[in-house]
Amino acid sequence: MRQVNFYDIFNSDDRKQRLKILDIDGRIFEGYFDGQTDAFDNDPEVDTIELELDNGRIVTFPESDIKTIELID
Repeated sequence: MRQVNFYDIFNSDDRKQRLKILDIDGRIFEGYFDGQTDAFDNDPEVDTIELELDNGRIVTFPESDIKTIELID
């Protein structure tokens, strides 16, 4: 696994990236990068990334809620 930053993922179009996200509450999420939403299209105006979990659920993460992101090989 390799640690990456929020904008490495946010600026990517590679939907085949498998990620492990540790949020600021200590919860761990694993799944595939599903997309990003620009701050201009969000309310409140923050950049977010979306992760599709193994069960098919989509979880949205604002940058401020993410402690670490790891790229799973």
